[in-house]
Amino acid sequence: MENFSQLVNKLDTMLEASASDKDLENWSRNYLHNHKKRYLHDIKLVEENYNTGKILELGSAPYHLTFILKEMKLPVTGVDISPERF
Repeated sequence: MENFSQLVNKLDTMLEASASDKDLENWSRNYLHNHKKRYLHDIKLVEENYNTGKILELGSAPYHLTFILKEMKLPVTGVDISPERF
């Protein structure tokens, strides 16, 4: 499995390559880098407490944590009140 830094770099590269809206891309990439510490903390909580079953991430936009958990091969579904924003 890729480590956390590799997953963040992979996500950052994907955001840069796929965004059609540069303002949204810049916002999302800044958000990713500003929240890396929180994402790492959240992932550690999941690793310490997850046993079996599905993971539901509420309020998941911009879906960074959802992506990272999926890359970790965890069964996660991300939902948000306004998913069309992303």
